[in-house]
Amino acid sequence: MFTEIFLEYNTKIYSDENYRLSAISSHFNALILLGFAREFQMNENWSLITRFNWTHYSNGSTKAPNLGLNIPTIGLGVHKKFKSKTNYKEVNVFPNPNWHFLFAGSIKQFKIEGPFYPLYILSVEKNISRKRRNYWSLGSDFIFDHSVKDQLASSLDSSARYFDNIKITAKASWNIPIGNLQISLQAGSYLKNSLFKKQFIFQRMALRYRFTENIGATISMRSHFAKADAIELGLIYTMP
Repeated sequence: MFTEIFLEYNTKIYSDENYRLSAISSHFNALILLGFAREFQMNENWSLITRFNWTHYSNGSTKAPNLGLNIPTIGLGVHKKFKSKTNYKEVNVFPNPNWHFLFAGSIKQFKIEGPFYPLYILSVEKNISRKRRNYWSLGSDFIFDHSVKDQLASSLDSSARYFDNIKITAKASWNIPIGNLQISLQAGSYLKNSLFKKQFIFQRMALRYRFTENIGATISMRSHFAKADAIELGLIYTMP
C-alpha cells in the first residue's frame, strides 16, 4: 500500500462560461493517490507488477464549488532491476517523538461567490506505542472555524452565536515514518461541534516533515467521509 500527495494545476475550471464543469472551481488543487501494488518475481532481474490506484482531486473547500474528482485505475507492468554503483550517504533520522504540538491555518468557502473564511487549529498528540516504528497516537484538536456561524445562519438557525465557530475533537492516529517524513492517518469525532449532525466523524491525512528533532512543517486534508472540509498548513513542535 502507498500514499502520495501532489499539487496539481487544472487548465479548465468552473466559471460563467464553463458552468457545466461544476466539480472543481480552482486551478490549483490537492491530488491524493492511494494505491495497492503486488510484485511477482519472475527471475533475478525481472518482475511483474500489478496495482490498483484511487486518485482524488480536491481544493479542500478553499473555493466553491468543490465536488471533487475520483478516478480509479488498474495497472499491469514489468520491472527491471539494475545493479547500482552509487554509495549512498547515511541519513540522520530523528527518533519518533513522544508528544506532537501543532498550529495550522486554512481558508474555506462553502458557497459559490461567497466569502472566504479563516480557520485556525491547535492540536496535541501523545505517542502511545513508543517501542514501535509505525506507532499509534491519541490527541485532540481545538479548531476555530469562522464559517460555522454563517452556515448555521444560512440554515435559518437564528440562535447562532460567535462561539459556535469553536470545534473540539478527540482523535486517534496511525503514524508511518519514512526517514524524517511522516504520514499520519487520523480518524475521530467532535466533542463540540455546532454542525455535529452533518459532521460527526472526520478523517485527516497529513504529511509532516521534521527539519530538526523538534521543529517541522505539516500539510493535511481534513474531511467528513468523502467531503473535504479544509486543507491545513502549519508548523509542528515535538518533544522526546
